[in-house]
Amino acid sequence: MQGIQWRAEKLWLEGDVSFPAGGRIVKANIRSLQAVEPRTQFGHQLNATGYAVIPGRYRFPSRRVEWNESREKYGKCELNLQGKLCTVLCYEDRLEIRFEIPASAPVEEYAQRLLQAIGFSIGAFLSPILEGTNDQSDRYQIVNARRKDIEVARILPPIPTSFPQHEANIEGLVNSFLSRAPEPYPKFLGYWYRILISTDGDVENQALVLSTAIEGVAKTYFCEQLKADDMYVAEVDAAIPLLNALDIGSRAKDFVIQSLHGSKGSNVKNALHKLAALGLITDDLIKIWKRLRNKSAHADGLQMGDADLQRLIDDIHSCLELFYRLVLAHIAYAGPFLRYSESGGEAGTPPTGQLPLA
Repeated sequence: MQGIQWRAEKLWLEGDVSFPAGGRIVKANIRSLQAVEPRTQFGHQLNATGYAVIPGRYRFPSRRVEWNESREKYGKCELNLQGKLCTVLCYEDRLEIRFEIPASAPVEEYAQRLLQAIGFSIGAFLSPILEGTNDQSDRYQIVNARRKDIEVARILPPIPTSFPQHEANIEGLVNSFLSRAPEPYPKFLGYWYRILISTDGDVENQALVLSTAIEGVAKTYFCEQLKADDMYVAEVDAAIPLLNALDIGSRAKDFVIQSLHGSKGSNVKNALHKLAALGLITDDLIKIWKRLRNKSAHADGLQMGDADLQRLIDDIHSCLELFYRLVLAHIAYAGPFLRYSESGGEAGTPPTGQLPLA
């Protein structure tokens, strides 16, 4: 037999394994196949490149419409990513991404990070069925099993992506992502994946996952802001003697004083208030996050009518904006972003604003 050798790893073994008299029968599902070929037979070009084919329908801003050899129509988007060209072809049923890889970047890691960055920018988990990379010596090809559950994993994006002029938004966000998140799986992306998965569940679970994800991002990337500021500490120190002088019950007095002492320590609320003072977020978003966090932490508070349910959904969208603004501040993205806490986005042009940086 002749041809390309394909290697399969991480086979999924189902439970119906039988052991007949003549041997053993195992039913397995192949997760992926990989082939490696010497690159010399494909020409003398030695620039590192890669490609990925992602099934599904995606909204991707494209300034040009073209047709391939099979007369399939696609939108074409060209991005300048760290000085290298990335071309995204948006078909009716798939995305095709072709990209050059910087000389200093690990080939496989860069390909993973690029798909993560593009997926984050459009609010979708990108799971390719076909991907490949070419380094200086070899050509790698991978065929993955198709997972339709991942193809429908979508969430509202952090930036406007609906119109052709929004190409620049994706280019700016992906460049910031690649520059400020050098590791293949940054922690904020893990929190984003949790939010993405929770959208298939009930709104109570979405609220809990989103509010805790905001805490996680704040503790991970804004640890310097977790401590209370000096002015607040001075206010607490001045208030405690006054409270001690009050003629009230000892239990109530001790509870208030202990709470004030505890508020001088490190917590997420301190960090959010400091970020609001810098203009990175708003005080209204902090109030909404506190309300959502308290409601999601107490199951007895989730019995609600239609008006309360709508308010909960509105709070979830507002907190999604807060989550995104924290991440965008961390990766130093300074372009337009979507304000889900404000009404009017459904009227046409998405509500956007400039994210100020400290």
